[in-house]
Amino acid sequence: MIVRIFKSGTSNGEAPVNYLLSMKDHAGQPRDVAPEVLEGHPATTISVINAIQRKHRYVSGVLAFRDDEKPTRAQMYEVIDSFKKAVAPGLSDRQFNSLFVLHREKGNDEIHFVVPMVEFASGRGKRLNVHPPGARNLALYEAFTQVTNHELGYGQVVPDTMRAAISVTDRKLPSSKGKRRSTHLIQQEIVQAVQAGQVNNRKELVQWLDDALGVTVTRQGQDYLSVKMPGATKAMRLRGPLFEAGTDYRSLNPPKSGKPGTVMLTVPEYQKALASLDTLVSERRAFNIKAYLTPRTFPRTQGAGSASATLKPANFTRATTKEKPMPIKKTPHTERIVEDAMTTAKQADDEHVKKPVIASTEQATQRMKAMRDSGTTVSTPKPSTAMDTINSIQAAIGALQQSINAAVADMANATTPDEAKKAQQRLMALMEQMARLEQQLQDAKVRQINEAPVMKLKV
Repeated sequence: MIVRIFKSGTSNGEAPVNYLLSMKDHAGQPRDVAPEVLEGHPATTISVINAIQRKHRYVSGVLAFRDDEKPTRAQMYEVIDSFKKAVAPGLSDRQFNSLFVLHREKGNDEIHFVVPMVEFASGRGKRLNVHPPGARNLALYEAFTQVTNHELGYGQVVPDTMRAAISVTDRKLPSSKGKRRSTHLIQQEIVQAVQAGQVNNRKELVQWLDDALGVTVTRQGQDYLSVKMPGATKAMRLRGPLFEAGTDYRSLNPPKSGKPGTVMLTVPEYQKALASLDTLVSERRAFNIKAYLTPRTFPRTQGAGSASATLKPANFTRATTKEKPMPIKKTPHTERIVEDAMTTAKQADDEHVKKPVIASTEQATQRMKAMRDSGTTVSTPKPSTAMDTINSIQAAIGALQQSINAAVADMANATTPDEAKKAQQRLMALMEQMARLEQQLQDAKVRQINEAPVMKLKV
């Protein structure tokens, strides 16, 4: 198995999702087997992507298994779960959106995925990138691939260090087939020259290409060479270890079997890869908690126009068995979140308040008397507990879930672009509210534990 990330993510949501569900592949050829949604809801993913106002909207890629790798359905779901835990640790499924679709038309299994670049944990729609730039991210994906292949009993992906590849831009051009053939011929000639000891570094390679093959090097980059074939009007860019500036050609060896991916990890190598994965995932989890799950704080000031007040460290003392725990009440912040969620759900569902039906004059008199009694009776409010908070949050979550289902249905059944857009905006607001409620529910459960009565010791 190998993880590949596609260079896309700026289009609307329909582009990647429709491709994953289409009965035609990227070349326009019909698929032998219909795509199958393994996890997620296509309409929801489209709406989430379209609601993002930034240029980069989503990350797409594939978990590709080779022809001789036949994972079971249970193993596929395990790989999906472990992949999400590796690239988005610390976040639950409700705090970000993802879609996984199975393709099987090429004789092998490919699990394609789309992850919108937005999180719902903070309720502010902040940017979430499961494939950020940098060496640490690449190392995380590499460690995940190594660990997953070893645990499934698959061979490791060993790249061909002698392989020559043209650039992504050249592959998309109409003349890409001719360039691929030329690249393959150049690669064969270079491999023979390197194995014969005629070429030992890139400087010698540049001179050898001109003298032996008549190939002109037009540009040298840190990790590529631009070459012009004899009789060609334009140069093409070659990439790979062969064309990198600091490569030691004596260390380059093609796979002994001729097929990458047949090497198994030893126990020490697996333990090293597992430790590396744990470290990298822990780093990303700490980042996610700080970026998305930590409440915003504001500087405390002494007064208008004054600098931030200097906060003195608190004088912490160890609690004794005679001390009573302070009652933790439902905070206005939690109440506001619940009220906002219920308001959003009501607006999304377009609920109408029904007027009570009065059956008789006697019933009306009884209602008026009950209202007067309730207005004159003074009741002592009960202190709010964490359990009250949990009950109110769970009620709001139930209402929100019904509203989310209704919004998804409205979006799928929309007949005009305006209706679809309104449904998308409604769904986005509901999902943000759901993430905030989930976080508040966890906090309330912690408060419930703290409210447990403390037993006093008899002296």
